[in-house]
Amino acid sequence: MGRPAAGEIVDGRYEIPRSEGPFTGEYRVMIYAERPSGRTMQADESGSETLELLEQYLPSTYNDRTTLEAWIDGDRLDLDFPLEKPRAGGRRKR
Repeated sequence: MGRPAAGEIVDGRYEIPRSEGPFTGEYRVMIYAERPSGRTMQADESGSETLELLEQYLPSTYNDRTTLEAWIDGDRLDLDFPLEKPRAGGRRKR
């Protein structure tokens, strides 16, 4: 597999500068998306500041247990990864 490369997804689009990769080769693709969980934790020992905890809301088949793969070559400038919503009533695995 190729050397890791990463980019932030904003409004459904992402961009990775050529100098940061990905370079020619086969890649395993992991997509993460977080949202506020409604929970907080203490930011320091004094407890004077709190941080809002985020939760991963995409199924693990798109990140930790990804099934997505891509082949990158010099001619390919875009890759799309259509994500399917989990089936209703299905349990989310972690």
